[in-house]
Amino acid sequence: MTMRHRFLIFAILSAFASAHAREDIDFLYTAGTVTENAAGEPWAYIAWQSTGAGVPRGPFSVHAKSGGPDSAAEYSRVAIVEPLYDPVVIRSVLSRARNVGEDLDRLEETARRLFLDLLPDGGFELEELL
Repeated sequence: MTMRHRFLIFAILSAFASAHAREDIDFLYTAGTVTENAAGEPWAYIAWQSTGAGVPRGPFSVHAKSGGPDSAAEYSRVAIVEPLYDPVVIRSVLSRARNVGEDLDRLEETARRLFLDLLPDGGFELEELL
């Protein structure tokens, strides 16, 4: 099982857990993984889901350190992230995803199947579905 598959499984389980979480407790579920693009540069994927109004929805600061989890290196901020809602911005992120080898055709097929019963056939670009 690849790291990407583990990440997707965790993200799905987190979404399921948040749907069944106690209503009186707010949670912030997070998951992340790293991969390399064709040039060997590291790319990070981060997903989060909050369960209630008491949990901030972003922006969040992302920190990283060199080495493994037991490394004595200090953490430093590498990005500030927040949920994306604007299709123009999502389109640019999809372009980056294609650059690291993601299959956007498969993503679009999955997204269309997911919303099959909710939206009319066609008429929406991938970035609008997401």
